[in-house]
Formats: sequence, C-alpha cells, structure tokens
Amino acid sequence: SVAYVADEDGKPETGEDQNLYIGNSTTPVANSIQGKVTYAALPGQAADFIWNAENCLRTAGGEEIPAEGITHEYSVADNRIYYSASNEKGANLRTVIYDGGSWSGAVDLTGGERYLENVSAVNWNGNDYVMGMDTLATIGNNNVTDAKNLVWGQIRPTSNLCLDGLD
Repeated sequence: SVAYVADEDGKPETGEDQNLYIGNSTTPVANSIQGKVTYAALPGQAADFIWNAENCLRTAGGEEIPAEGITHEYSVADNRIYYSASNEKGANLRTVIYDGGSWSGAVDLTGGERYLENVSAVNWNGNDYVMGMDTLATIGNNNVTDAKNLVWGQIRPTSNLCLDGLD
C-alpha cells in the first residue's frame, strides 16, 4: 500500500490542512499531519504506517504511542522508538520502550541546549545505534548561525537508583 500527505490548500505554511491518505482512498486516515509518515513494524505487529501527532505517534491500525515533546523526528529500532523531543532550550534524544505489554514513559537520553535532528536508529546484532545531526545554534541581534556535526552512538542500558531512606 502507498501513503501520502496532501496539502489541501497548497500552502505548506498552514499545517492544519495536511491530511494523510492510504492507498486509493479519498477519505483521509488522519488530519493535521505534522512531520513524516513511515512504514515500520512495531514489536509483535505487522508493518504499518506510523506518523507523529501531538505528543504521540499513531498507527493506521489505531494504536497510539505516548511520545511527550516529539518533534518531526523519530525512528523505530526493535522494541524502542527513538525521537527528538523539544524543550525550551533545544531538542534532545528520547526513547520509549515496549516491554511486551505496554510502552514506557519517555526516557531522556541526552540533554542540553543543542538540537538533534534527522534521527535514525537501527538494532544491529542486538545493540541499538542512533545517528543524527547535532546542531548548536547561536542567535545574535541580526543573525542566526549554526554549527552541525553528524553524530552516532550505541545505546547501552543503565540503571539510576535512588534511596529515599534506610530503616
């Protein structure tokens, strides 16, 4: 099947009229599409069309996956979805993890005042690797300059334990 996003008024700056169509249907599957539409297999499911909506990802099959702060960037790798999440200072890497029954809350993997764009992830030999464009933007009085670097990293599990008290 083929999916496409149609800009109904022909003006890309008005995003509320960008509708998703699948196959030869004349009825949109979703309205107000912001960002990309991908075709990927989520854990335990057949491949399906996925798109980002407000603070979540949606599938053509009706699933909604929480993705707080999601920008237009996301990538599926095995049982995780990696995405760029915006905040007041930048856009950092986050993930949500499928545990076999439900999706976790968002887990921050990076922080700071930089922007991670063009996120791509892959699970290779049991390890997750993420790649993207790391951007540092400097805003001056009359201009904006940016420094971009292509970055990648292996995602390794870790634990962050905290004791509230001892008896």
